[in-house]
Amino acid sequence: MGKALLIMVMGVGLYIAIGQVGTQESLIETAADQAGYEEEVLAREISRSGFNIAMAIARKHESNLQAAIEEIHGGEEAMIGDHQGGRYDVRAWLGDGFSITIESTGEYEDAEYVMKDSYRIPVLMAERCSALDVSFIESAAGYCSAVYLQRHLPGADAGELPAPEMIFSSGHYGDNVGVDVDKIIAQGTQMNFFIGVDQNCSTRPAIPRNYDVDSHVYNASDYDHEHHALEIPTGAPEHMTESIWGFVEQHPENSQKWRIGWEDQHNVDWDDYSSTNPRSSLQALKHFGYDGDGWPTRDALGYRALRNYGSRPDFSDQVVEVRLTSVDPTLFPEICNVTPLEPPPGGGDPIPDPDPDPDSDPEPEQQACACPGNGNQNRKVAIMHRPPGNESNEHIICVSQQGWENGHRNRHNDYVVCEGL
Repeated sequence: MGKALLIMVMGVGLYIAIGQVGTQESLIETAADQAGYEEEVLAREISRSGFNIAMAIARKHESNLQAAIEEIHGGEEAMIGDHQGGRYDVRAWLGDGFSITIESTGEYEDAEYVMKDSYRIPVLMAERCSALDVSFIESAAGYCSAVYLQRHLPGADAGELPAPEMIFSSGHYGDNVGVDVDKIIAQGTQMNFFIGVDQNCSTRPAIPRNYDVDSHVYNASDYDHEHHALEIPTGAPEHMTESIWGFVEQHPENSQKWRIGWEDQHNVDWDDYSSTNPRSSLQALKHFGYDGDGWPTRDALGYRALRNYGSRPDFSDQVVEVRLTSVDPTLFPEICNVTPLEPPPGGGDPIPDPDPDPDSDPEPEQQACACPGNGNQNRKVAIMHRPPGNESNEHIICVSQQGWENGHRNRHNDYVVCEGL
């Protein structure tokens, strides 16, 4: 009985000891898990801190994406900083021609966390009522392609798009080089451009640069396929993204100027988001450049330098430059959605003719009249405005001095009637 009791006591003690060891091991594992979790939390916070710093820099530069990238990196390969006992490593690159991708890696002890997102700027949208100038830069394609403008008008109902307008006739190998096109674009219009690709050149005019593009009627059946610069959901231009077949790049110094390059081949194998090979993926080419090490070279216009390969993606098959220059909306009332008598930008009201009998008064330029002014600041001038194509409907309006100098003075037969005080 005594031996049995001793064995029982020893067994219970051994059980308790084993339990204590197990509990201690469990506590150690729990502590390790807790420490690992805390390290992951800190790594995430460190990553977020670096990301927020880089995103703030990008937004500060607004539309100058290249300047944003240069400041983020500070001349180095990455922006590296210490935070909460760990380190962040931030890298930024042009995802396409109008967005920056920012990737921030946070490290704390053995934990690592990666945060990645893009900062996108609007492109091909008219900030004001503007004159559109499109210049043909180059064509290095065996196929023939026509270039079209598609307007997404402000306030238009979903699905109500005007017919595409031909900008350059079907051509190849520089057929349209030297041709410029002028149009007026309403404020807030989201523009899209696309190429209609005719592989056997059956629609190519005898002399493409002399083709009457203004009288052209768009017919989708003329083309084997179309490649758009932007993908724009019906009725939602604010959600536009860049098409994989187009390469849209905003000019680094002008938010209303862009270059668009297209790939005219329709090789669906080149649509590969997961690839890092720019020789076989359009997405990889935009990200990594032709040689896989970025886009270090700029062309004479300030854009990333394009090359021509033929058998691999290159975005140089059809290349144009798009420019918008603001105009006085009263000159183009139907397009700019104003009436001739509405106030021009900067304020001021239309006024009656202060000089119904010019022969009885001093020279118009020597008069002072009812246009508002404040000495030499914000001075308005009254001009006799003669609407183009309807000059018999002449009438007097008040415009800013800048509006006279940069708009009416050199464009029409308008003249100054008098100056505000």
